[in-house]
Amino acid sequence: IIFNEVNRGDEWEGIANPSDYAKLLSYAVTVFKSKSQDFFVISSGMDNGAITDGKNYFEYDYFRLMNDAVPGIFNQIDGISSHSYPNPAFSQPPSVNSITSINSFSYELETIESMSIKKLPVFITETGWDQELLSDKIVSDYFKEAISGAWSNQNIVAITPFLLKANAGPFVKFSFIENDGRKKEVFKMIEGLSKIKGKPELYPDKKILGTNQINKDIPIRDFSDKKEDKIGKNIKTLIKWAFFGL
Repeated sequence: IIFNEVNRGDEWEGIANPSDYAKLLSYAVTVFKSKSQDFFVISSGMDNGAITDGKNYFEYDYFRLMNDAVPGIFNQIDGISSHSYPNPAFSQPPSVNSITSINSFSYELETIESMSIKKLPVFITETGWDQELLSDKIVSDYFKEAISGAWSNQNIVAITPFLLKANAGPFVKFSFIENDGRKKEVFKMIEGLSKIKGKPELYPDKKILGTNQINKDIPIRDFSDKKEDKIGKNIKTLIKWAFFGL
């Protein structure tokens, strides 16, 4: 997964930049695919509650601006990450169907597929209800209803709720485990569900950037429209992480 909630300014050095991210995503695809076809590249999950306000971008605006900057960018990736939270306030029932609800993945997919020739699988990599506003019992019931309802969509290949355990800080309200180690009701419910082993498929297609780049040198990209110190640091960090685990 290439970065996180990049449509939020506070995740992107103050001001979200869809053009910047699209170029880096394209570069990342080329880097990984140049080394092995087995890399499965997934685009960033977005904050489905963000609005376009000069620092942040409404995710659907962000997707379109990505494609404007790098036409066909969504043909290059293998899957999309979705943060299908029950917004507003992480507290809406799973029956709510809106662009900011737990069903936001379907609107994201519809938007992306309107700019892509690929049928992309969806990975819901973050989702959850606020347990300060809702009881553990209600949250458990909501998850159960969502999994058997909206999230039974055949395009979804994985659901990874947020969060297994948080001992302190702002994410305690999403935790599935108490501070003393006891499993909450929502944990027990999900633990008892039947699971399907994931076997994601790759989509080799010579029309897609990177598919014929195996074992070739990593291309040099020109990011001269960005500050050299920032972009250079980002690329060096990406390459170190990808190839050296540093």
